[in-house]
Amino acid sequence: MTQPVGLYLQDAHSIEKAIGFAQAAEAKGFESVWQADSRLVRECCVPMAAFAAKTSSVKIGSGVLIVGQEIRHESHQHFQLLMT
Repeated sequence: MTQPVGLYLQDAHSIEKAIGFAQAAEAKGFESVWQADSRLVRECCVPMAAFAAKTSSVKIGSGVLIVGQEIRHESHQHFQLLMT
């Protein structure tokens, strides 16, 4: 039995590069891709949605989802943009 391996990303890269990292992790057999969220990170929900849209088998998650920031209404707007 092998130990599951995941990839942890911060927002230090463009979304295009981060999607590429998520796709590469999936191709290499990683189990999961994690997107950082903190007061220093712009937003984690939109990159996670992009990873989910561009991959098919890896699990997508955030280490922590901070709800007390001004976001989440803004996140809803971003998700709406992704859906159009």
